Amino acid sequence: DENIMRGLARELTRGGKFVVASIDYRWAGKADGDATSTTMANIIEDMYGAIAHIAEHARSYGGDATRILLTGDSAGGHLSAAGSLMVNMIGDGGFGRTAGVFEFKPSYLPKGRTSADVKKDLLVAIKGAAPTYGVFGGPFLNHYSEDPKADDSWKAALAPILHIPKASERAVPQYLVRGTNDPLIPDEMCKTFMDALVKAGQRVQYVQVGGAGHAFFDWKPDATTKATFKQYGVYYAAEMKAFFESVVKCLARIGRGDAIRDGVGRLRSLVGAEPIVKAQHFLAAFVGADVLVDVVVEVPVGVVITVRGLVRRNLRIQRLARNGRGRDGLVRALVWHTTLLLYAHKIGAGRGGGRQRVPRISVGAGSSQAVASR
Repeated sequence: DENIMRGLARELTRGGKFVVASIDYRWAGKADGDATSTTMANIIEDMYGAIAHIAEHARSYGGDATRILLTGDSAGGHLSAAGSLMVNMIGDGGFGRTAGVFEFKPSYLPKGRTSADVKKDLLVAIKGAAPTYGVFGGPFLNHYSEDPKADDSWKAALAPILHIPKASERAVPQYLVRGTNDPLIPDEMCKTFMDALVKAGQRVQYVQVGGAGHAFFDWKPDATTKATFKQYGVYYAAEMKAFFESVVKCLARIGRGDAIRDGVGRLRSLVGAEPIVKAQHFLAAFVGADVLVDVVVEVPVGVVITVRGLVRRNLRIQRLARNGRGRDGLVRALVWHTTLLLYAHKIGAGRGGGRQRVPRISVGAGSSQAVASR
C-alpha cells in the first residue's frame, strides 16, 4: 500500500530540507503472485536498485545524490539497516551460488553503470539510517530461499548486526526506535544491535517510545492508524528528522575541514619537490578550532615558505560569532573569510632578506579544491 509511508514522508519533508522517496520491493516467497519465489537477497537487491535509481534522478527531484539517508519500519527497518551498513556486499558474484560468496546485484543499474560503480557511489553517498523496530539478526531473520544449499550462513549474510563497518573506515550513524509495547520486536534485539554498533565505534541512538506498539510510523486512510500516527509518529518523526539534520550538519563541518587540509596539501605540492617540514602547527584540528595557524615548511632550494592564515580578520570573525552564530558561525567564518597567502622569504648569504609575493591560494569551503590565482 503506497499510503503506508505517506505520513512519515510528509513529516520529514516539512521545512524543505529533505526530499523523500518511498520505495517498493517484491514480497517474500510468492506472496505477490510471482511464479518464482522471492528471496530476502532478492528484496535487498530491489532496495539497492531503487536507491541507485533515486540517486540517478536525485537532481530532478531537487535532492543531492551524494547525501542519502535511509529509514524504514518493521521489514523496512531491516532493509534500511542492511542498506546503510552492507553496501560493501554489492557485486555480481551471486548470493550463495558459490560457497561462501554472498553478494547483492542491484535489480536496477543506471545505463552504462556496473554493480561496482553503484557500490563505489553508495559507499560514499549513504550517510546514515533510522531503522525502526526491525529485525537485525538472529532466529527472526529468514532467507526465504528454496535452494537446498541454503543454511544458517545464508541468514548470517543477511543480518545487519554481523556486517557493521568500523566507524574509522566508514561512519554510518544509526537512529533506532521501538515502542515499549511492541509484541513482535523484543527490546533485547535492539539493545544487542545498539551494543554491536557501539563496539564498532558507530554513533547510535536507541529511543523507546512509551506505550507504543508495532508499526506506529505507518499511515493509512483509516481512523485507527491515523490516530496512532498522530499520537506517536508525528513527534518521533520530528526527532528522526533532527537526527538526520545533525548527521548532515556534522558532515558539512567535516567537509570544510577536509577542504582546508586538502588545500594545504595541494599548496605544499606547488612549492617544488618533497618539502621537508621544518616547523608546523598544522590544521588537523581545524574543525571546531578557534584559530587558523601558520604552517612553515623548508624546501630543498633554501626557500622558506610560510602559509599564513589571515586571522588578522579576527575582529570580523569574532563579530560573526557574537551575532548569534556561535561556534558554528566561527568555523564558517574561518573557512569563508580566511585566505591562505604564500610568501617566499629569500635566505642565505648574499641573498638579502627581501620578501617576494607568490601566487595566492584560495581554499573553497566544502569543495575540497584549492585554486591558484594571481
